[in-house]
Amino acid sequence: MCRHFLEGTNSAMKTTRLGISVIFCAAAFLCSLGAAQAYPGQGTTQSERDYCMANAGDCLAADDAKNWATGVAEWRYQNNPRSLHNGVGDAFRHCIWAGAIAQRIGADRAATILSIHENKDDNPLDEWLMDTANNETGVRLGVESNSKGGGDTWGWIMNRCGALADGGKLRTLR
Repeated sequence: MCRHFLEGTNSAMKTTRLGISVIFCAAAFLCSLGAAQAYPGQGTTQSERDYCMANAGDCLAADDAKNWATGVAEWRYQNNPRSLHNGVGDAFRHCIWAGAIAQRIGADRAATILSIHENKDDNPLDEWLMDTANNETGVRLGVESNSKGGGDTWGWIMNRCGALADGGKLRTLR
């Protein structure tokens, strides 16, 4: 998919006036989502590709946050890998991913990216409801972290989402 995405773009679209490759920036996010398919529903949609073409910086921030959140969730729930799909590990990952995005680019833009990501035809309603609820919690915490997180805002988000996960306060399906 990544190669097809890059090949389908003409050279005029590949660079901005600043000389930064929009395709490269957007493709970094899109390809990382589509390449591994580590979690169900993680592929990209045309809406995601369109958004990233116009907002490459936001997508790079989201990709960085996704990589961090995935690694943290896999480490935290290594003894319960099943929880990484529809369980507490999945809920935690969504919470910290959304929080990290919101901390970097603000609540509105984070909510837009997350909404576009979740609104897929193949995303079952119960999973959409779960992911959206945990994303909303994360966005709220991400904004809050800028005033309360001190020098380690992502650590603050991780700790808050972890406490919510441990207390059964994040939405799960199992």
